[in-house]
Amino acid sequence: MTTADADATKAIPTPASLFNGYIGANVLQALHDLGVLRRWEEGESRLGLLAPGADRGRLAALLQVMDRLGFAEVDAAADTATLTPAGRDLLRQQGFFTWCVAGHGAVWRDLAGLTEGRLVFGRDVVRDGAKVALGCAEADRLLMSKVQDEVLGSIDFACTVDIGCGGGDRLLRLCDEDPGRRGIGIDISEDACLMAEARARELGLDDRVEFVRADFLALLGSGRTFPEADLVISIFMLHDMFASTRDHPQLIRSLRAAFPAARYFLLADTAAQERADRAEPAPIFSLGFELAHAFMGVRLHERAAYEEAFEAGGLKIARREPFGAPSTWLYLLEAV
Repeated sequence: MTTADADATKAIPTPASLFNGYIGANVLQALHDLGVLRRWEEGESRLGLLAPGADRGRLAALLQVMDRLGFAEVDAAADTATLTPAGRDLLRQQGFFTWCVAGHGAVWRDLAGLTEGRLVFGRDVVRDGAKVALGCAEADRLLMSKVQDEVLGSIDFACTVDIGCGGGDRLLRLCDEDPGRRGIGIDISEDACLMAEARARELGLDDRVEFVRADFLALLGSGRTFPEADLVISIFMLHDMFASTRDHPQLIRSLRAAFPAARYFLLADTAAQERADRAEPAPIFSLGFELAHAFMGVRLHERAAYEEAFEAGGLKIARREPFGAPSTWLYLLEAV
């Protein structure tokens, strides 16, 4: 549990905390989009360099909100804005806000219409796939990559398929580390694939990394195989896969059949919290993840359901690690 989460468990909820939290989340996203968070990460604090070209008065107003919420200290005389300890903790968790505010903002704005059935998710209300991918990449970089890299460092692999690759950061990093590695990224979002392809060209990896825009579940149903892959990665896609069928062991068997040479599967997801285990007040991310998927019509499963399906489908759990967010787990699975 982070310092901010520990403090939250002691706080008494008030209308002001709810209102100010909404304002603060949107201000944080604005600072993210202006590049301020990146420059804070780099150690910059001078207002003139935090967002070059921005209107100084409006930038100061945004930073003043962060000051009043306790995440930054604005020194008007020195013309600086520096992060507090709570602000540094917030910076580590920025990916959750990108996912929530930028990626799912349209969903939150239209909850009433979705509830009444006047609007349909995916047709009338569409989340921003590129921003969702970006938020996941930020969470991966700041909260999850060390765990993931430590687990991957314990195995050998030459060709990786990343299902739900988003902007391609994870796959590109793995291939950049070893000139002998190749990779295939699969994602349903055209924007995410275009972002990934552009990044591959920038890094000079486009000859070893391919990105496929496709619905993986449709690919799975088509019978297409990827015989070259010896490692399969899928981060935060299990809930979508499990929602597609009631026969979860058969789903795992189909997954194995699509990658006949795969020795390892690295799978991660956020599990549904059992009511008895739910923290009050809710930790960061959980409420948004659960609410978004309720309106998407995607059922979330408890950890035991995943683990039972892995074993029944022929995948042995070699490792299970906590993975950066509440009720979130990283599994290294071996084909048996």
